[in-house]
Amino acid sequence: MTVAPRNDFAIAPDPEVLDAIRQRGLHFAVWRRRLDATVTQALEPWTARASLEVDAIVRGDRSVDRVVSELATLPASAWMTADVARLLARFRAVSGASDVRLTLAVRRTDACRKFHADFVRLRLITTYVGPGTEWVPAHAIRREILAAPPECPREANRRIVRDRRAIRHARAGDVLLLKGEHYEGAPGAVHRSPPIVERGLARLVLTLSTCT
Repeated sequence: MTVAPRNDFAIAPDPEVLDAIRQRGLHFAVWRRRLDATVTQALEPWTARASLEVDAIVRGDRSVDRVVSELATLPASAWMTADVARLLARFRAVSGASDVRLTLAVRRTDACRKFHADFVRLRLITTYVGPGTEWVPAHAIRREILAAPPECPREANRRIVRDRRAIRHARAGDVLLLKGEHYEGAPGAVHRSPPIVERGLARLVLTLSTCT
């Protein structure tokens, strides 16, 4: 699938859009998908009350359910296991990585409050419950501020992002694939976790990352 980038990102309702991340000058590839309503209805009340923090390396010769046994305890466990396995397979195909770091967690804090770029080659993020990742096209970023941001997150974000109207918001279900600082020949894609504490929200988030 060939995707014409808009600025430095490509968005489409098909999973093949993730392959576009290999294109020169592209920092983000976004698969706009909608989760099945029955899955959402099962996961939302569970996320509101549950605690979960998985951080594991999935080696090339291991299936995801053998490494992440917690998948069996989730609502809609069969769907979740299959979805994580599908995303892992596609991430490996795009990145060429055999070993992948997988995190799956319920988040209730304002983690990663500043806009930043990750020190990996590639990272995939999808939010099953709650607001998705916020990300910013390259034209709206002041890289000189990003390199040494103010300590205060509010001030840092105000100075890093030239125009707050440029900030994009992933939806629950969207799959966001982004380049990190270790991707050869490209600056890292700038993003952050959405603030949720003041709204009393919880998120269920899957992240897949190359180990370098």
